[in-house]
Amino acid sequence: MNLGGLLGLTIITGTGFLVDGLFFKPRRRRNALREVAAFDVVHHEALKREAPETLQARERLMADLMRQGFLLRYTAGLFPFVLMMDGIWALFHLPQILP
Repeated sequence: MNLGGLLGLTIITGTGFLVDGLFFKPRRRRNALREVAAFDVVHHEALKREAPETLQARERLMADLMRQGFLLRYTAGLFPFVLMMDGIWALFHLPQILP
């Protein structure tokens, strides 16, 4: 892969990473906490008894609500890997390019 393609990929995945961290993740967390609070109100008796199936359902609900979308999962998730590959590319190829 050439430098332009790798830098473009770094910019695209980095933008997804930042947008997720700054905008989408706090919104997902707020919505998830609101839904879990509604779940807690409905199932307060079972939660008080610490029924295992209710606790598991609560954890599953939180995990499902915090899950990223398909496109965002791959752009934001690939950013650290692409950034590492960018560094490796620079380590091996820049000494050959620069005099």
